Amino acid sequence: MPATGNPFAWLSSAEYLPQIRKLFPRGDAWPEDPDTTAEAMRQAIADSAAAVHTLGSTLVEIEGDPTQTLLLLSDWEKDWGLPDPCTPLNATIAQRRAALVGKIVSNAGGNLSLLAYLEAVAAAYGYTITARYGRATDGTGWQWLIVITAQTASTESFFRAGDSGAGDFLNTWNNSQLECVLRRITPAHKQLSYTYV
Repeated sequence: MPATGNPFAWLSSAEYLPQIRKLFPRGDAWPEDPDTTAEAMRQAIADSAAAVHTLGSTLVEIEGDPTQTLLLLSDWEKDWGLPDPCTPLNATIAQRRAALVGKIVSNAGGNLSLLAYLEAVAAAYGYTITARYGRATDGTGWQWLIVITAQTASTESFFRAGDSGAGDFLNTWNNSQLECVLRRITPAHKQLSYTYV
């Protein structure tokens, strides 16, 4: 174990080389002079061992964490059924990771109330929301109200002469990805209403 106490600390080829030297036989055929073929072979083995150790440590420390994975991101996505209809087209690595973490969190919400569960899933996707139960603004009755803060990424669309018609709002906000995710995890008998502030 390295001096740091971390069992997954990455070892360099310089740290492997003394160990490799001890594994080789002694004698005139195996000199330890730096300019010999035998030492070059030991150095190559040490370089390979360090590369394998680094890759193994990377797999354990980084690729095993869905918030950091890169090499195994597509494997994680396959395991969790991604991309799905809620995943943006041409998603960036960060968006793909957020979708993965959100999917994992959405499957682990059994101990939360519905409101806390919706907030936790939205947070895993990188959105800040406040969920509450109240009367809908259109007077249709009691609903689960989702208030999405202005810092949250959303799509804003404006009234445009020639493209919009009478009765259209002058300005609207939405976030189709977040709304898709929340609709997917909300029980069928619950109605969600969104407000962007």
